Amino acid sequence: MITRWGRRLRGVPAIGASLFVIAVFAVLLTTSLLHSPRVQAAQTIPYKVNFQGRLTDATGNIKPDGLYNMKIRIYSAASGGTLLGTEVRDGSYRVQVTNGLFSIQIGDNTALAPSLFTNYPLYIEVELPTPATATCATVGCGTWTEGPMSPRSALGSSPYAFNSDTVDGIDGINIAQTNAANTFSSTNYFTNSLTMAQYSPLLFNMNAGSYSIQDAGAGGYFLMEPAGLNLGVTVSGASASTPTMQDAIQLRAAASNVVSAVDTGVTYPDNLVSNASFEFGCSAWIGCTTTSTAAPSSGLSSSRFVQSSPTSTQDINSRFIAAQPGDQFYTSVKVKTSATNTGQGGLCLRFLDASGNTLSWSNGDWTNPGTSYITKSWVHTAPASTAYVTLCLTIRGNGVAGGTWDFDDAYVYKVNKSMPVTYKNDINGTTAFQVQDASGANLFVADTTNNAIKIGGGDVSPNATPTLLVLDHKSTSGDPTGTNGGMYYNASSGKFRCYEASLWKDCISSGPGRNLFQYATDFMSVNYLATNEPDITWDGSIASFTQGTTLAGRPGVGSININGSSSARMSLSANTDTFDNLFLGNGATWTASAGFMMPTLSDGSVRYTLRFGFIDSVSAESTDGCFLRYVDNVNSGAWQGVCRNNNSESVCNTAATPVANTWYDVKVGVNSAGTLATFVVNDTLSCTVNSNIPTGAGRATSYGVYAQKNLATTARSINIDYMDIRGDNLAR
Repeated sequence: MITRWGRRLRGVPAIGASLFVIAVFAVLLTTSLLHSPRVQAAQTIPYKVNFQGRLTDATGNIKPDGLYNMKIRIYSAASGGTLLGTEVRDGSYRVQVTNGLFSIQIGDNTALAPSLFTNYPLYIEVELPTPATATCATVGCGTWTEGPMSPRSALGSSPYAFNSDTVDGIDGINIAQTNAANTFSSTNYFTNSLTMAQYSPLLFNMNAGSYSIQDAGAGGYFLMEPAGLNLGVTVSGASASTPTMQDAIQLRAAASNVVSAVDTGVTYPDNLVSNASFEFGCSAWIGCTTTSTAAPSSGLSSSRFVQSSPTSTQDINSRFIAAQPGDQFYTSVKVKTSATNTGQGGLCLRFLDASGNTLSWSNGDWTNPGTSYITKSWVHTAPASTAYVTLCLTIRGNGVAGGTWDFDDAYVYKVNKSMPVTYKNDINGTTAFQVQDASGANLFVADTTNNAIKIGGGDVSPNATPTLLVLDHKSTSGDPTGTNGGMYYNASSGKFRCYEASLWKDCISSGPGRNLFQYATDFMSVNYLATNEPDITWDGSIASFTQGTTLAGRPGVGSININGSSSARMSLSANTDTFDNLFLGNGATWTASAGFMMPTLSDGSVRYTLRFGFIDSVSAESTDGCFLRYVDNVNSGAWQGVCRNNNSESVCNTAATPVANTWYDVKVGVNSAGTLATFVVNDTLSCTVNSNIPTGAGRATSYGVYAQKNLATTARSINIDYMDIRGDNLAR
């Protein structure tokens, strides 16, 4: 078939040209693929299009022979449309015209893209340059002012190219591509082995349903569900059936990170072993071959091993448990055998490094358990380089007799913790926390409702065999470092010792004796001291002391009365003449206690000083001693702790500032070594002094109260409720 373009070249009608297009297009893009045998590898085709024609002038005369410049365009429409491609045939790509005929392949000079032919229909137009440059020889020499010939010619296809729309009758839209994402909308079967070799991730994106791999017959499945990241297996199922998921491994994710892998089986809150009671057969155990429901210790089954000979051995290992060096693990298992001569059986712990290599073993009790279940337990410590541990249940034949072994209720607990352990109930209860013996009797109870800790049942249901609170014992003499409220039993002295106000003392005192000294008075009557305490005297030369007064809640109160003289003083003390009857330190613990109330405080107008404790003078400041001191112009009038050694003084300031008409219970204590003096006001540790404590020969003191008026002539009184002096562990 011949198609003619009859447009004349504009501006030069005498030498214009027309073009006849002969057998115009044979599309080569698909022919090599369509005619290749199926067994051959895929090949690349020439991306060119055959184009033939006859060139004449406007009157039909054949153009002279020669090499002609030519411009060829491909459009999406017969007129107008989108320009999809252009090739200029000039320079070495000029078109050879012989007797008016030419034949070329479009794409020689400018490559054609396969994507060009995804459009339909396509049209080709041809343009020649002005006659003066129609045959010029250099690239770009043509002057293109004549315009294209018309009409454009539609692009057809070769007969076999019709098959390019399908492959073996399959539309191209349904053909998978190797370099693009594919959607499979129907079931696909791979009858031979499927090998996936790639360097990028293999993605199975399941929006619903499950992914399964099945053998050819009625065998098992490997299953994966889209929710929960569950991986499972089944041992049977008809071909192409959908069996019920039986989880083998569950991967639990937090955000995008997998945080744990759990084997099938029961786990207990504080047990690191999965399927510890073999309720799910041998799952989670390596080396376990058989379970039995005949004689479990608890639950439904146990792990059973039948020795094939008297020398048979077996090791059953749990899954890996994360660990680190120094970790301690408590392990236990219930085990029995069919006879007492079947060898040994018990448990051990295997330690492994980060690569899974065995470092060592820690064996537990391997003695023959007998024919009834017994619990074997052990505590193991992880050595250096430990990264994992496994619980090992072991059987060792002894060559005498074979037997049947049962293991049940395995247990692994990490004794040491990597963080503080807190036990907290969200709801208070009278038995919020309990420790019981095997019979269920309480040994220890935390009652969070009543804020009580009870040994045994506490005050509930008294019985003939109460639970004992046994304190730790010290086997040597002397006291340990103390903490207020502490208590222990000194087996050397046979006494309970209590730490009160930073001093050790006997919890139960039997009164003065060989190793004890105690003086106490409560000023109960007018003549109490004169009648009952001849060793306690007071200086009444310029002051007075009255006793026997009763105030609210304080029977027996004495009053130290200082008269109007500006230098008046009053003392209440032992052995006012000598003051040399006790030594501080020297192995004895000394404490002095009293209660004071000042109706009128010392101030800048009427000033007085009050001292109480261990002193060596009632007429001036002590040369030696440890005592509490009150005076208005020191530390804003607060109580001070003072120790003096040969007139060298160390002072600490308490936080207690007296208020008028308020009782203050004070205590002075010196430890047995004479290295620490403690000063307490109202049962609160206030301050301590650890220097200038008088000890040794020549530094003896006594005890008492001393009040001295320093300024003005106004009388003052100070009330004292009691006085208690004690010495423990005297060396006599």
